[in-house]
Amino acid sequence: MKFTKKMKKLLIASSVLAVIGVVLCIAGFAVSGEKELFSQKQNDEGQYVYTYEFDASLIKKISLELEYADVNVIKTSGSGMIEMINYPLDNFGMTVGATTVAIEEKSALGNLFSFNFDGFRNYFNSAKMASKNRTVNIYLPEGNGIKLIDIDIYSGDANISKLLADTDFEIEIDYGSAFIENVVSSGNLSVNISEGNLVIKNSEIYSNTSELTYGYEEIANSIITEIDAEIKKGYFKYETGGDSLLSSVLRLKTDNGRVRFGGDIYENGSFSQGMEYTGVSGVVQTVINVHVGEGNIMITE
Repeated sequence: MKFTKKMKKLLIASSVLAVIGVVLCIAGFAVSGEKELFSQKQNDEGQYVYTYEFDASLIKKISLELEYADVNVIKTSGSGMIEMINYPLDNFGMTVGATTVAIEEKSALGNLFSFNFDGFRNYFNSAKMASKNRTVNIYLPEGNGIKLIDIDIYSGDANISKLLADTDFEIEIDYGSAFIENVVSSGNLSVNISEGNLVIKNSEIYSNTSELTYGYEEIANSIITEIDAEIKKGYFKYETGGDSLLSSVLRLKTDNGRVRFGGDIYENGSFSQGMEYTGVSGVVQTVINVHVGEGNIMITE
């Protein structure tokens, strides 16, 4: 594509303004004597940390929409808090409502052409942190009022550990895995992963709904009343820890693989037992529906 004279002049002018902006930015830092070139400093571990505290008894929903980051949801004895580690302040937007906190990642590239001291300072800040791994930590105290934690990551892992909560978790990851350990919740765990795994250990959750395109789901020493798993290619493994599933409703099917239930192996890739109770008050019945396109299903003690 040929550039017109007008376009060439515009590009030259933009380049000149950019250079002037950089010079002014550095000069401003040099003469200020007080204003830092980078708005975030390193801690003793060499990490750049931004923190936000919130009243966990009032907040009902926390949502994250991130590109490249690991997310940890952690029990704390202190107050509710979110840590953004190695995130330049201009790389995320935080919206706080009366009962919600929402964080969305955004590009800092626009700061390069904002033609002001803060814009260029933030751009350098972003470049300075570019090689560092980004992490978001959500600290929740016991007795919190959180009803929903919504995590959407393009690339990274989600870790939820040591929580006692009445909370629904919605996790969507393109490339990465979700790890749930020592979690007790009367809510639902919903997981959708394109390439990665779901691992649940030593937990008690009312229901687990999962969709995995390429990966495996492993559940060990956990009690989940309702399981609905769909895996395109991978496997499903449930180690019950000795809990009997004889009275449970099981629908296990793989299109290309085999099903193992206890000591029995079904080479035809299908096994089912039981019938769901309907209209029976006070009865808690375990229902497990698993479909694997290519791979095995294993339910063992």
